[in-house]
Amino acid sequence: MLAHAAPRLVRHEPAYADTVTARNAPALDAHGGLDGVAAAAVPPPAAIDAGAVQTILYTSGTTGHPKGVMLTHGNHAASACASRRRLGVRAGDRWLCALPLHHVGGLSIVMRSVLAGIPLVLHDRFDARAVWTT
Repeated sequence: MLAHAAPRLVRHEPAYADTVTARNAPALDAHGGLDGVAAAAVPPPAAIDAGAVQTILYTSGTTGHPKGVMLTHGNHAASACASRRRLGVRAGDRWLCALPLHHVGGLSIVMRSVLAGIPLVLHDRFDARAVWTT
């Protein structure tokens, strides 16, 4: 999948460092900062084109090989706006995410939080006790 996507930068969990570097993809440890990442690997800020691909998420491959699904900036914005209209956003709200960020469900929660300007509470996995006390 890494070869197919040809990413400019891969944010990964430490356990996957060998896999990412074996594919010659520029890597960023999910728990680290940008220290050590070549400036050329981080694209400069640019005007956002709603039709430009922002994310490639891969299917599970149940009917063959996993396929890359291209989601645009506009796709993410429309989904976040529809969610905000349907659920509303009030002062003090925050999004809880206990889903993996490589899945559209987890990534959508991140996008909703960013576009609504509200805090995101991110968990590594679902744990009822941790979620209840968050």
